[in-house]
Amino acid sequence: MRLFIGICVLLALLGSAQAWQIATGAGPIAMALLVLGGLFGCGAALAIRARLRKRYRRRLLDMRDSALW
Repeated sequence: MRLFIGICVLLALLGSAQAWQIATGAGPIAMALLVLGGLFGCGAALAIRARLRKRYRRRLLDMRDSALW
Protein backbone atom coordinates (compact mmCIF):
# COMPACT_ATOMS: atom_id res chain seq x y z
CA MET A 1 0.00 0.00 0.00
CA ARG A 2 2.82 2.40 0.84
CA LEU A 3 4.48 1.63 -2.49
CA PHE A 4 1.26 2.50 -4.31
CA ILE A 5 0.93 5.77 -2.39
CA GLY A 6 4.56 6.61 -3.14
CA ILE A 7 4.06 5.97 -6.84
CA CYS A 8 0.94 8.15 -6.84
CA VAL A 9 2.78 10.99 -5.11
CA LEU A 10 5.66 10.72 -7.57
CA LEU A 11 3.30 10.76 -10.54
CA ALA A 12 1.47 13.77 -9.11
CA LEU A 13 4.78 15.60 -8.68
CA LEU A 14 5.86 14.78 -12.20
CA GLY A 15 2.49 15.82 -13.60
CA SER A 16 2.53 19.15 -11.79
CA ALA A 17 6.13 19.75 -12.89
CA GLN A 18 5.21 19.01 -16.50
CA ALA A 19 2.21 21.36 -16.34
CA TRP A 20 4.36 24.05 -14.74
CA GLN A 21 7.01 23.64 -17.43
CA ILE A 22 4.43 23.99 -20.21
CA ALA A 23 2.80 27.04 -18.58
CA THR A 24 6.01 28.93 -17.82
CA GLY A 25 8.40 27.60 -20.45
CA ALA A 26 10.93 26.70 -17.76
CA GLY A 27 13.86 24.44 -18.48
CA PRO A 28 14.47 20.90 -17.27
CA ILE A 29 16.63 22.10 -14.37
CA ALA A 30 13.73 24.08 -12.92
CA MET A 31 11.46 21.09 -13.39
CA ALA A 32 13.95 18.83 -11.60
CA LEU A 33 14.18 21.32 -8.73
CA LEU A 34 10.39 21.33 -8.41
CA VAL A 35 10.24 17.53 -8.27
CA LEU A 36 13.14 17.34 -5.79
CA GLY A 37 11.46 19.98 -3.61
CA GLY A 38 8.27 17.94 -3.57
CA LEU A 39 10.15 14.76 -2.69
CA PHE A 40 11.99 16.59 0.08
CA GLY A 41 8.67 17.84 1.45
CA CYS A 42 7.26 14.29 1.47
CA GLY A 43 10.37 13.01 3.21
CA ALA A 44 10.18 15.74 5.83
CA ALA A 45 6.51 14.95 6.46
CA LEU A 46 7.35 11.27 6.94
CA ALA A 47 10.17 12.10 9.35
CA ILE A 48 7.94 14.40 11.41
CA ARG A 49 5.21 11.76 11.48
CA ALA A 50 7.63 9.10 12.70
CA ARG A 51 8.99 11.39 15.40
CA LEU A 52 5.52 12.30 16.65
CA ARG A 53 4.50 8.64 16.70
CA LYS A 54 7.61 7.72 18.68
CA ARG A 55 6.98 10.54 21.16
CA TYR A 56 3.35 9.50 21.60
CA ARG A 57 4.37 5.88 22.17
CA ARG A 58 6.99 6.92 24.74
CA ARG A 59 4.45 9.03 26.64
CA LEU A 60 1.94 6.22 26.59
CA LEU A 61 4.47 3.73 27.97
CA ASP A 62 5.58 6.19 30.65
CA MET A 63 1.97 6.72 31.70
CA ARG A 64 1.34 2.98 31.79
CA ASP A 65 4.50 2.36 33.83
CA SER A 66 3.58 5.01 36.38
CA ALA A 67 0.08 3.54 36.75
CA LEU A 68 1.50 0.11 37.60
CA TRP A 69 3.62 1.37 40.48
